[in-house]
Amino acid sequence: MSELSLLPDSPEILLVIADDELRGALADLLRVDGFATRHARAVDDVPARLSPRPVAMIVDASLGRSDEAGVHGLLDRLARARHGVPTVLVSAKPGLAAKARAYGFGCVEIPFGRYALKSEIARVRKVGARRG
Repeated sequence: MSELSLLPDSPEILLVIADDELRGALADLLRVDGFATRHARAVDDVPARLSPRPVAMIVDASLGRSDEAGVHGLLDRLARARHGVPTVLVSAKPGLAAKARAYGFGCVEIPFGRYALKSEIARVRKVGARRG
């Protein structure tokens, strides 16, 4: 699987996901919708992957600890580090959507369908455009 789609002018999404299987599945799903993807395995890797600026960033919520403090720590860290890139969290833990939205992020819970992800990406991009 290639990190970039075949179309050089495809809008790019940064996937911040350590799990190879999840990252590959999301990259394939996004490619079907015409997006290219770039990858980072950790939040610390994000700044080096932001040029050129991606249209959105998808972050695996499990990069933070699974307890409440870990989730809030991840959200705080992303809020400081995302550099204005519209962000969607993917989470296997129910109930994260309201917390993510309080930070201005989108959220989809696993399992999710292609259209749920596509809709949430569009929503955070629209919100980001109004803020920017």
